[in-house]
Amino acid sequence: MTTSLADAQECYQRALMLQQPADVIAQTRRGLGLLDGTSSPEADTLRLQLLDLELHIQSSESYLPPPADTTERFAQLAAQSNQSVFQARALYYQGIITWASRSFMDGVAALRQAVEALAACGDVEGQFSAVSSLGLFTSVTGNLDGGIALMRDGLALYDQLDPARRELPAFQLVRARLMVRIGLNLFDLDYFDEALSWLAQAREVYERIGRLFGCTTEYAQLYARVGWWQEAEHWAQLGIRHGPTESDRAYAQTLYGFTLGQQGKIAQAIAEVEQALSTVTRLNLERWQIALASVYMGDLLLADGPAHDLARAEAYSDVGFEIGEAGVVHYGSIYGLVNKARIALEQGDAERAAALAVDAADRVRARKTLTLVREEEVLYWEYRALQAAGRDGRSSLADAHERLQVAASRMSDPAMRDSFLSAVPVHRAIMEAF
Repeated sequence: MTTSLADAQECYQRALMLQQPADVIAQTRRGLGLLDGTSSPEADTLRLQLLDLELHIQSSESYLPPPADTTERFAQLAAQSNQSVFQARALYYQGIITWASRSFMDGVAALRQAVEALAACGDVEGQFSAVSSLGLFTSVTGNLDGGIALMRDGLALYDQLDPARRELPAFQLVRARLMVRIGLNLFDLDYFDEALSWLAQAREVYERIGRLFGCTTEYAQLYARVGWWQEAEHWAQLGIRHGPTESDRAYAQTLYGFTLGQQGKIAQAIAEVEQALSTVTRLNLERWQIALASVYMGDLLLADGPAHDLARAEAYSDVGFEIGEAGVVHYGSIYGLVNKARIALEQGDAERAAALAVDAADRVRARKTLTLVREEEVLYWEYRALQAAGRDGRSSLADAHERLQVAASRMSDPAMRDSFLSAVPVHRAIMEAF
């Protein structure tokens, strides 16, 4: 073995033991540099191993896809090597990019293809990562139960890994993120206690290895959902402070702005969400984030007060809706419709408002539940629009009320249950109207 090859191998082994992405990438880049000009089967395999580890660590904590240029280089080298394991892993990384930048449904299809390829070549480590991501993608497209089943499959694959490999930071991070995703799905299904339990397990891993962004945005979502505003702000601010990428920090900032808006701090909320939207629009890496921040901006601009602006609210809502329709980003489509229904109500066009609100509510009813969609809010605005149009909307209100009661019944903490029903503005409105 040449000196450069041996030194590059040492870089790879050192990188496996490191916890911070920047440190891992510094070692993988050093190893790749040492291999420049070296051509042999051993060097080609090591080059792929270094790139694979770099891509793996970059997608282990952040929702941001791995860099397209690094992924393309890895895919080209994998094709040249004729090694099926690396070719299948290239499909996985390319699938993540498809999901984040183009279409949720296309991403799910690409990940299924990758999982099949990884299984065909017996790559348990690759399957562990890919099945975990497929579980998330399946959930976001509306199949939360199916997503949870895939994530549990991912945990079973983790148990099949070599014990020494399981303890490496790279695999600990994937396992922690998998637990976060299970918790988030259970949260979206309104199993709050179970969600908190999974998040606590994952957070312990993140804190142990110094990755303080882990779980922050998920805790912020959960506590905002139940109206525990101080806790939601705390976790969102931690996410802003510790996010490993601009995109992650912008996502946390969007959630922080949402939390402020729910408390009636509209001007401050608009400033936060507007800044986050500017960041993700400039990066243009994750269309789903643009959709989310856009519909939140639309909602904030419909609040009473000096910032009230129907034209801007509609423009932002159109952006969210268009991304939602193009990429099967359900919350973009649904909240775009809800915001436009509210605008039509303010403009006195009750029939148009009803048509838009019914469209949004029908999409909720077509699926049991949806990530980042508060179903009861959509049904409440259907009720309001139908009533304004002279039609009976009481069944929509009853549906919204029943969903609230079912969710509240799953909370063991009485204080959380009371906050959920009374501190969240739309929940309070539903309770008062019922």
